[in-house]
Amino acid sequence: MPSNIKKANGSATGAHHWWVQRLSALILIPLSIWFVAALVRMPLSNYDELLYWFSRTFNAAGLLIMVIAVLYHAALGMQVVYEDYIKSEGVKLASIFATNFLAIFLGVIAVLSISKIYFLIG
Repeated sequence: MPSNIKKANGSATGAHHWWVQRLSALILIPLSIWFVAALVRMPLSNYDELLYWFSRTFNAAGLLIMVIAVLYHAALGMQVVYEDYIKSEGVKLASIFATNFLAIFLGVIAVLSISKIYFLIG
């Protein structure tokens, strides 16, 4: 394969990565504002009210979207850091794999936890 085709392909992947990371950041702005505002208004001393808040459809959906967006955005950001600062290809690939695995693992735990509260309480 000619080297100019390989470079063009890499640039296209980098541009897509850049746009997806910006899109995830834009999604997180209103979700973060909503979440902080909800926490400020929520009486955290009462466990039952906290469970009730988590069990509402809008809140559960917002939390699911926010958790997935945060984990995806973080994994994308860490991949850029690894690609820019780690010289060894093996360590770089292992770091990216470990980060993606951790993001997926935490995402599954979050989805299961929020779903359990929503379906058992709601």
